[in-house]
Amino acid sequence: MTSRGRLVTVLAIIAVVAGVLAASAFFVGRLTATESIPEPEVSDQAAVSDETAAESPQQSQDDREALFDPPERLGVMIASTISKSVQIECQDGYGTGWIYDTPYAPTYRNEELELAAQGKDLLVVTAKHVIDDCKQDPSSIKVMIDFEEVPSQLLNWHNKTDLATIAVSANNPGLQGSDEVKQGMWAMAVGWPFNYNLSPTIGRVIEIEDTELYIDVLIEPGNSGGPLVDSTGAVIGTVTAGFLDDNDVSTGFNIATKTRALCAKLLTCRE
Repeated sequence: MTSRGRLVTVLAIIAVVAGVLAASAFFVGRLTATESIPEPEVSDQAAVSDETAAESPQQSQDDREALFDPPERLGVMIASTISKSVQIECQDGYGTGWIYDTPYAPTYRNEELELAAQGKDLLVVTAKHVIDDCKQDPSSIKVMIDFEEVPSQLLNWHNKTDLATIAVSANNPGLQGSDEVKQGMWAMAVGWPFNYNLSPTIGRVIEIEDTELYIDVLIEPGNSGGPLVDSTGAVIGTVTAGFLDDNDVSTGFNIATKTRALCAKLLTCRE
């Protein structure tokens, strides 16, 4: 990335932080009616039970209560989350993904994909619909970190949870996952809206269903597959759906799939 590119990115982050702080009150509690929201798809409950849940750090009562408050160093968290998120292009589509620092090994769609993934050490999580057009030609997927393409290989996907995994070759650190979700807790999504630039939006978890989190975080086309983090910076979900009004404007009521849902088919969470 050029010096000019880094300068533009830093300035964009500073501007976004200021906007986020001003808009936090706006995002919270935007939902006023739920009767028009479609019924969520039921996922494999047995496969994502507590016994197979992804890692969930032990937290004290104070820590859990703190999840409802925004982080003290919001700008630092935004910069950290952005640095561990990726841009994904597939045919004519685009979306977001995030690097997952997990002890669990990934599963593979077939032996061919497993062999092709050799030497690619980082695991990227995204939404399945982001990579749909590349399933027949996995080599056509492009993953960018810090605006530069890195070697990548599609690993697997799961239709019911709308999640997919990709292996990449890079030295970037990843994000931790968490199962600690509470209704009303603070949440932030990071993504590439309209394939323009990584940016954050803030809101709350307003409903919890099976493997899905209903959020009032603003989501636009291109945000799909991005991380939804709590106030500690841990990923509680992956953005998978957004609702638009008749004018194609985000309604502010959207869906993220819980991080633990990766254990349904995409991670070997059992010993």
